Amino acid sequence: MASPSLSVGAVRAIFLGETTQEAVLQVLELKKIIPSGQNVPQTERYRMVLSDSRHYQQSMLSTQLNGLVKEQKVQTGCLVRLQEYVVNDVAQKRIIIVLNLLPLTGPLEKIGNPVNVEQVQNAQTNSNSKLQEPASQQPNNVWPSQGVEQTKPLANNRLNSNAESDKRSASVPLSSNTANIQSNRTQPFHMKSESGPIVKLEPSMGSNMEPVQSIASLNPYQNKWTIKGRVSGRSEIRHYQNAKGEGSVFSFEIMDSTACIKVTAFREVATQLYRLIEIGKVYCISKGVLKPADKRFNKTSFEYEMIADNNTEVVPVADVGEVPSVVFHFTKIANLENVNAGEFCDVLGIVKDVSELSSVVSRTTGSTLVKRTVVLMDDTLKSIRLTLWKDNAEKLLTSAEGNPVLLCKGVRRGDFNGISLDATTQSCFEVNPDIKEAHELRGWYETTGKNKEVTQLEGATPSSLGNARERKTILQANEEDIPKLISDPRGVQFIVRGYLHYIRKEGTLWYTASPEDNKKVTKLDENRWVCDATGKEYSYCNYRYILSVAIQDATGSLNANAFDDVGSRLIGRSAEDLAAIYERDKAEFDALIDDVLFKPFIFRIRAKQNTWNDEVRLRYHIVNVEPVDFQSESKLLLKEIQEYLVC
Repeated sequence: MASPSLSVGAVRAIFLGETTQEAVLQVLELKKIIPSGQNVPQTERYRMVLSDSRHYQQSMLSTQLNGLVKEQKVQTGCLVRLQEYVVNDVAQKRIIIVLNLLPLTGPLEKIGNPVNVEQVQNAQTNSNSKLQEPASQQPNNVWPSQGVEQTKPLANNRLNSNAESDKRSASVPLSSNTANIQSNRTQPFHMKSESGPIVKLEPSMGSNMEPVQSIASLNPYQNKWTIKGRVSGRSEIRHYQNAKGEGSVFSFEIMDSTACIKVTAFREVATQLYRLIEIGKVYCISKGVLKPADKRFNKTSFEYEMIADNNTEVVPVADVGEVPSVVFHFTKIANLENVNAGEFCDVLGIVKDVSELSSVVSRTTGSTLVKRTVVLMDDTLKSIRLTLWKDNAEKLLTSAEGNPVLLCKGVRRGDFNGISLDATTQSCFEVNPDIKEAHELRGWYETTGKNKEVTQLEGATPSSLGNARERKTILQANEEDIPKLISDPRGVQFIVRGYLHYIRKEGTLWYTASPEDNKKVTKLDENRWVCDATGKEYSYCNYRYILSVAIQDATGSLNANAFDDVGSRLIGRSAEDLAAIYERDKAEFDALIDDVLFKPFIFRIRAKQNTWNDEVRLRYHIVNVEPVDFQSESKLLLKEIQEYLVC
């Protein structure tokens, strides 16, 4: 079968914005691009050079099409039908962002002698002449392409740059010196598709923002865009301190009918947005910085996330019903037994009891935190304890008077003293919400529920490391637990059965510590040690482990640290004994460390994110460890096999 003909003239038409046709083009070059730098999510992207045999142009393949390259359906030299795309100016170059294409052939020899369309256009623009070609090659405004609908291209489908915009005062810019968007906008192109246009253009909403487009159409290669959506979740503002000084971070999620994207802000921008953003309200956003989503800290399914900076504009707009409402996935209280510890859920309940305010001291920061316990019940005749913190503890509920309905979105299922619920920085609450489920629960309570006997949801009694529901493979933990960190700065915990496959011996495995408070001390002479923090002297010191190890199971590995109690159980000796062996015989020391490797252990691990220089870093810490009890592990394995066979 003959190969389809190239759509001669299509590249020039795409460059000039004079077409909405599909085009058959040849892939002249295909190259993988991976972002460089630390703490940058390593998202693969592919750059292509597309040719119609007369001109060629640079393009980028959308990440959802990466599978076509990995399956070798798209290769250098093959012909493809360009179905959906947008065209953006990136670093003063016009780039085709390919959103959908159809591979037509395998690799072929290069067709024609194409030249760079941008260089030709720029050269002729500078000489004040239009792009002209020999009459024998002029496509005459149609593409003689086999299998491509031949229709006269649109003469000019650019936006009217003289359209009058609404008054600037209606917008809420995050910076008073935000520059006005210039009128010579880059036109987003779209191809014909059964599912409708990729980019939806609507009039500007109360500011100089660009016309509104869907969240799903966003990508980092667009210069100017505006999205409109409803806020479906928001965090508390969190304060931190690093080498640059004190800072704060705030995030929220905004959704439309196509996707949901996470937006994060730092410092003064975080403070402004924290005051502005409300759950359920509709906003327009423009001029944010888009980057690949770091799925360790992002629970949305969208491939990008947004950073709001001083140039970002956030505009509250009227809710006229075109943006979908926030969706809740309620879990009945009795069914929380089937939810793994650490997972997030939505719960709706009747308030049965509210405790007085109490306070605890944070082990990590030393600051005092206020908390309050609320007891909820529902029509499953089960009750559960919900712990509120900080502002929610002080302001949300002060008593159970009237037994209001409480909506809890994004609360964390815990197992402290049985099954419980815990509020996090991204949990949202509403008293007596105006939704169908709340009215039904209120009706049940008023008619029969208030006279029913309710029992507390207890759950399984945890072992020294926790119950079996928390057992995860490393892969499961990375996919299920790590994304929860974005809404819980205290961290998440999980249990892994694995092996130590590396213990770092470079540097030291221990430190010398004060006998009073375990702070680091430095040796002055034979019987004199001084505390680095307080300057107090001691006649002796303690040795304490500070280990860096790698844990591995059949699904993956992770790097973690461990301190003295865990280190003693892993090594089988105290840090002081190991230090003495190191001084006496290096070979014995190496043999002792190597003997620990590749032995099975049960690890309880805490994962936590730290902010450093406005970058979020992930840290793993071994909270507890036990050697494998082969009898109990065999019983657990038999139970898992039985459950698998039943399914």
